Amino acid sequence: MGKGHAVVQVKRDSSVSVMISKKGCQPMHRAIGHSINGLGILDGVGTLFLLVPAIGLASAGAYSLDEDTLHFTLMCDEDEDED
Repeated sequence: MGKGHAVVQVKRDSSVSVMISKKGCQPMHRAIGHSINGLGILDGVGTLFLLVPAIGLASAGAYSLDEDTLHFTLMCDEDEDED
């Protein structure tokens, strides 16, 4: 059984879709959502008192991905594993 490793930089303020495939194996797909983080909440509360923090809500720093590490186990045909 082989192992693989990949690192990808993505924007934190939008959802991400990941698909992996290998010849002789079933492809796998995972979607990762994003949500507002603590800094974004503070910007939102600050916006109630001053309008300036609203700019922070428009930046990627106010959001985080729901997951930052993914692990996959591919289901492969027996014939392909032996090669």
